[in-house]
Amino acid sequence: MSHLNNAVDRRAALPGVVEILNRAVATLWLWQFRLRSRRELSRLDQSMLRDIGLDPFSRAREVAKPFWRE
Repeated sequence: MSHLNNAVDRRAALPGVVEILNRAVATLWLWQFRLRSRRELSRLDQSMLRDIGLDPFSRAREVAKPFWRE
């Protein structure tokens, strides 16, 4: 009977584990997006920055942020 209880307990915990894994994957994708976006932003020239309404100081501040910060 204890084996059955253990199996039921594991199945009950499974949605929690899946949710944690989904959130971890989503966070990793977000971090990768930020890394890529900031890398691309760092490569823009003055005219491209003007086109998107950024000055060099704002770009430098954004590019300097660690990937885990919004």
